[in-house]
Amino acid sequence: MKCGLGGYLYIQCTSCQELNRVPYGSTHKENPSSKGMPSFCVNTKLGAAMIDALGGPQRVNNVLSTLNLPPISHKNLKVMERRAGEMIEGFANLSMDQRCREAFEAEKRRKIDLIDMEKIKNNVAGHLHLAALHIVAAEGYLVLKNVSGDPAHQLNESVPAVNFSGMTVCADHGWQKRGFDSLTGHTFLMSKREYGNKVIKTIVKHRTCGTCKWWKRNRPGRKPRPHRCVWNHRGSARLMESQAGMQAVKELLEQGTPVKTIEGDGDNTLIARLKSELNLTVTKKFDKNHTIKNIVARLYDLQKNNKNLKISSLVIRHLTKSIKYVFAKNQGQPDDMKNNLEALIPHQFGDHSLCQPRFCGYKRKPSVKYLHRSLPYKAPLSDPVLREKLQNLFEPVISKAASYADLGSSQACEHANRAASLRAPKHLHYGESESLDFRVKASAACINEGRNYLSETFKRHGLSPGSFTVPYNSKKDHEREKRQKKSKLPEQKLRRLKLKEERITSKGACEATEGASYESEISFSEQAEDIERIPDAIPKPLFTAVSSLDNPTFVIIDLETTDLMNLNLNLNLAEIHKCCDINSDIRTNKHIMTNKHIMKNKHIMSSFKKRPPAVASTQDIADSHGPIISHLG
Repeated sequence: MKCGLGGYLYIQCTSCQELNRVPYGSTHKENPSSKGMPSFCVNTKLGAAMIDALGGPQRVNNVLSTLNLPPISHKNLKVMERRAGEMIEGFANLSMDQRCREAFEAEKRRKIDLIDMEKIKNNVAGHLHLAALHIVAAEGYLVLKNVSGDPAHQLNESVPAVNFSGMTVCADHGWQKRGFDSLTGHTFLMSKREYGNKVIKTIVKHRTCGTCKWWKRNRPGRKPRPHRCVWNHRGSARLMESQAGMQAVKELLEQGTPVKTIEGDGDNTLIARLKSELNLTVTKKFDKNHTIKNIVARLYDLQKNNKNLKISSLVIRHLTKSIKYVFAKNQGQPDDMKNNLEALIPHQFGDHSLCQPRFCGYKRKPSVKYLHRSLPYKAPLSDPVLREKLQNLFEPVISKAASYADLGSSQACEHANRAASLRAPKHLHYGESESLDFRVKASAACINEGRNYLSETFKRHGLSPGSFTVPYNSKKDHEREKRQKKSKLPEQKLRRLKLKEERITSKGACEATEGASYESEISFSEQAEDIERIPDAIPKPLFTAVSSLDNPTFVIIDLETTDLMNLNLNLNLAEIHKCCDINSDIRTNKHIMTNKHIMKNKHIMSSFKKRPPAVASTQDIADSHGPIISHLG
């Protein structure tokens, strides 16, 4: 009897006629006391593979049929997926809770250490409690060692408790459909890089439930059968991000790990809703990448809407690099951030009155000619209209300098969204059942525990971790870690920038020579489009040495240019002198007739006379003479 990828083999005893049932492979039961037949381990692992890599039932049957294996019914595959999905979901929840507590405690310990260091500084500055400090000479430096915890150095005053109100997390929301009409969405909350960069909470929002829809459509007025209803959002898709973030913060607060600061984009009203609905005061840090992207988008809009403005893509890339430099160098320094942003645009136009030496090479070395290496022709911009437009564009940026001086990063959440999209692609709809929840939780478990999360899940539920599964997943984790370390190296970052610049240059060069090729509604245009391709440039020829000849032929060419009084035109008169044998008396003389009139006095100067029998064309000379050994011009 076949049961998915497993099955039973029935064997009848020839002596007692007893019918024995032998399973194809190992089996398991979630609840040993429950009734019913056990599940095959291979079927449960197939359900885990559906969540982790394969996809839905149709894709699994496509793989099986390609391998010439019998397909499995859609219903049985969904049972396998739900059984494995509940295992993965439980393991992911435990992993996220553990990582959340670890990040919370790590951040709390760090704050305590900072407070201790501040106390030490204040004690030294005020010449108080010096007995609690040991000055140790180590490698030429004086090191202050805090020994206030020792019995012999107890401080008389009581130390107040540390006021740690919450942790810092980065948050971002993703939708399963492009646009703002998605039926599902998910939110990731992750710890900061210095505290592990792990997923601590995931929330999945559904605007529909497949089972409820079926009962409403086919059994109107009747109560749907008991099922896991995933319909948990009654609003629009735009509201999902704020609602999911608020639910995640509330759940973290209930489990004893409150959130104090959220790093993310400024595209939602999460902070305002936390204040109004939960009465929580949470600090917001804007994501650096989203902030820079929004400013650059305004620059491209300025280029698009002002065709006569002298702002090219090269200028925009230079401004983008300058903005990134200003943001990176002035974190935690709001005054310097504002000063650098105010000097950014005048600096590009050669006005360095507002520049600071640490930002401007002209101020550092005024005696050396300053070059703008990334601007066109390495020269400053000069268009006054462009300067005025850029100044107006950067006014709101300058006004928010204090916010930009304390930026965060939600790049880890963007990576988590990509991992979730690999298991739940945007062109496939898993949101009408719990399949989407399983895939999002699997992405969180993979980020926290690596590819071995599958083996750990199997072991927790009494399944074999797999003799091939464990080494393969360990190998992939090692490769990922190695790839991540390599991608952070400066030379790798420079290579990525170089490759990007090469792609942009190649794209511009190809589009310039190809003519009109692709544009919205270009086929409806009444004007004849320029589709003629500009031919490629002819490469410059390379001069090669002539191989030595046994019997060389010497050709001497003399070009006369003595007609200087006649509109500075050349006579185009040449004498070709061919020597067949350098030691013989045989000579061949030919003249090329000029296209211009030859003045009489030029015959006297050059001693040339017109002799028709010896006249030949340039082609005749080229055909009749061999390699040119000597060319005298």
